[in-house]
Amino acid sequence: MSTPAPALALLRFSGDIGLKARGTRQHFVRRLVQNLRDALRTPGAEPHVTVSHTRVLVEVPEGADAGALGRIFGFQSVSPVLARTELRSEAIVSAGRELFADAVRGRRFAVRARRVGSRERIPLRSHEVECALGAALGTYAAGVDLDRPEATVHVELTEREAYLLGE
Repeated sequence: MSTPAPALALLRFSGDIGLKARGTRQHFVRRLVQNLRDALRTPGAEPHVTVSHTRVLVEVPEGADAGALGRIFGFQSVSPVLARTELRSEAIVSAGRELFADAVRGRRFAVRARRVGSRERIPLRSHEVECALGAALGTYAAGVDLDRPEATVHVELTEREAYLLGE
């Protein structure tokens, strides 16, 4: 079953952080997390920040300026998390159909899935998710176009759950 998560954002570290020595990297990540907390702090509410691999998942408190996420140095991109689901193909397809049917309706589309973290601990393959979700959305769309899609559906697979992302 999917859980709506409109106040969730997935941030990706800039590439140079991964090149740092362990101690330096840990110091930089702690500083980035503190910068996130400072940028999103609102009276009576703290953002919830989870760091894993090359990603940061941020639960934005109500009333905080979510636009501040894109202005924090050290991150290359920010994606809104539209839903999080169990790490099962059926759950991902069900949530994806519900979320993206209107977005792909009458348009050429592509599904881009990515495994993040230890691949041995993620039971699904990204290609399998792309095919299953693509087949489910294909009935609404004008077709699949992997080179120049008019709409793109993004899915990130982690060790614990899957995230369906907005553009």
